[in-house]
Formats: sequence, structure tokens, C-alpha cells
Amino acid sequence: MCLLIYLFLIYILLVNSYSFYPTCYNDTLNENFDAIIIGSSISGLSTAIALKKIGINVKIFDKTKKLRPVGAALGIFPNGLSSIEAFSPNAYKNINNNIINNKININRDLNNNFLNVKELNLNLTSFLKVQDILLNEVSSDDIFLNHKFIKYEIDNSTNKVISYFDNNKNYTSDILIGAD
Repeated sequence: MCLLIYLFLIYILLVNSYSFYPTCYNDTLNENFDAIIIGSSISGLSTAIALKKIGINVKIFDKTKKLRPVGAALGIFPNGLSSIEAFSPNAYKNINNNIINNKININRDLNNNFLNVKELNLNLTSFLKVQDILLNEVSSDDIFLNHKFIKYEIDNSTNKVISYFDNNKNYTSDILIGAD
């Protein structure tokens, strides 16, 4: 559910382009605008692709030493697929080619009592496959593994965010996004 909401917000960001940001940022967004994303999972990769599409430089950091298979099946609702199509038609096409359509029919209340039958389309695919497809949309130069995020600070003189990692490295950006 969180991924669906996250992808929908990315879709809104792309449809509205820069109007999604507060007005004070409209004049400052350009090719020199940098974002750091913490997390190289589907949400982090999707965010990176969407931000790159509107001209923001992106670096992705993850604490893992190596990207490896995690998870099993992944359900993507139709509006989630539309969000993916908005920020990467190529990723959408590749993900769509790996979809198994399924219908959810059981509706229950909070006490797990049967309420009714509701038909709802759910597209099933492999988490790993989606992550691989999205990884192919991001430059390997923009992904930094073995970087465990520790803390951040705001530099009030430059209005930049300084992100600190456990390997005694730090990086500066205009925005910091947690997307694990």
C-alpha cells in the first residue's frame, strides 16, 4: 500500500512538474539541483528516475553491500502502473511484460468477518524483476552501496543538507529523501 501511494505521489509530481514544489523553489530548480535518496529499493529507484526526468541530479545511497534478491510477489494496482508509465515508459513496458493479472474478490471488516465480494484488478509480478528493471534506468555511477545513513544537518548559510554516513563520508545536497 505504501508503494502504491508513493508511486501515485511521483505521478502527481510529474504531471504537475515543478508546480508540485513550494513557490520559493520554482526559480531555483535547475540542472544544479541535487537530491540524495536513502534506499535503493523500488521506491528509491522510482523516485530517482522521476527526479532525473525533471532535471534534478540524484545520488542513491544504501547500507547494503550488494543488491540481492529480496521479497517474492509484488502486487501493483493499475494506477501504480500508470505512475510508472509517467516517469519511465520503458520501465512500464518491461514491467507490464512481466505481469500476471489477478482479481481480488474477498472483502472483510477489521475483525476478519466476510462483508462482500468486490472485484479488483491486481497485477502481480516479481519484486526482484521490478527492481532489476528500475536499476537499468539508473546510472550505476549514481548508486552508492555500503553507505549506512547516520544523520543529517542543515547548513543554514547555504540552505543545503549534509548527509552523514557510517564510513566517515558525507555528501551535500539540496534535498534529502528517505525511501527505504
